Amino acid sequence: AARRGGVYLLALALLVGLVWAGATQIERSAEARFVVEPTTVRSTFAPRDGALSAIYAAAGEEVSRGAALAEIDSPLGRVPVRAPINGVLLRAPNGPLGRSVAYGEPLATIGLVVDARRAALTLAGPDAQSVRVGDRVMFDGHPDWTGRVLRGEPVLRNGVVNAVATLDADAPLGFAGTARVVIARRSLYAIAFGTPEAGR
Repeated sequence: AARRGGVYLLALALLVGLVWAGATQIERSAEARFVVEPTTVRSTFAPRDGALSAIYAAAGEEVSRGAALAEIDSPLGRVPVRAPINGVLLRAPNGPLGRSVAYGEPLATIGLVVDARRAALTLAGPDAQSVRVGDRVMFDGHPDWTGRVLRGEPVLRNGVVNAVATLDADAPLGFAGTARVVIARRSLYAIAFGTPEAGR
C-alpha cells in the first residue's frame, strides 16, 4: 500500500509538473531603442529674408496655433514667425539674435498628439528582422506602459529595422529609452520536447 501510495504521489507530482511547464511561457524578444513621437509634425518657415530679432518660445513648451515663436527684422519691418498648429515645440528657433535668415528657412517644428502617443523603434541584431505588425512592445523601466508594433511591415535599412509602435502611456514627447519587442513565446514543455515556437 505504501508503494502504491508513493506511485500515486509521483504520478501526481509529474502531472502537476507537466501542467506547470505547459503554462509557464518563455518569451523571445528583440531589443530596441525608442523615442516618443507625436502623431502630427509641422514646421514653420521664415516668411521673409532678414535678421532674427527675437525668440519667444523654447523647445518643450506648449504653443497655440498663431502664437508668435520669433520675429524677423526685414526691409519691410518686423515680421512674426507663428506656430502653424497647436502642440509642443519640438525644435525652437535657433539664435544668436541678429543672425541672418533666408526666406523659406525652417525655423521651428511643432508636434501634436491627435489620439495617442507613438514610439519610433530602432532595432538591430539577429532577431530584428522577425518583428511584425501587432507584436507586443515592453518598455524597459516602465512596466505599466504597453504598446504594439503599428505601421506596415517594419523597414530594414543598412541592417537596422525601423518600426513604429503604439504607446498607451502619457509619456513626454521626445522621451527616449530601451524596449523589447516580443517575437515568439514557448512553454517550458515545448522547449523540453522541441515543439515549434507558438508565435506572438
